[in-house]
Amino acid sequence: MTARTFCGCTPPTVPPAPRDAVTIGRDVANAAERLDVIAYRMFVQPDDTGERETTELDALAVGIARLARELRMRQHGKDGAPCHD
Repeated sequence: MTARTFCGCTPPTVPPAPRDAVTIGRDVANAAERLDVIAYRMFVQPDDTGERETTELDALAVGIARLARELRMRQHGKDGAPCHD
């Protein structure tokens, strides 16, 4: 028995299980809310923003790109069209 088996972790070579559209939509809505909060904070308090906000924006951009790829793959799986990133 490996540590991954014991803890229930998925090995990195195994793709994540497909998620339903509601979960993906909820993740997109949460990301949009976070973007709104950061944009407001940067607009209202421009002198108090910096590395933390930049790091958070980068993380959100990566997450949104991942969600977009996931939705694109889901759609192309339905219509059979080739995927182009």
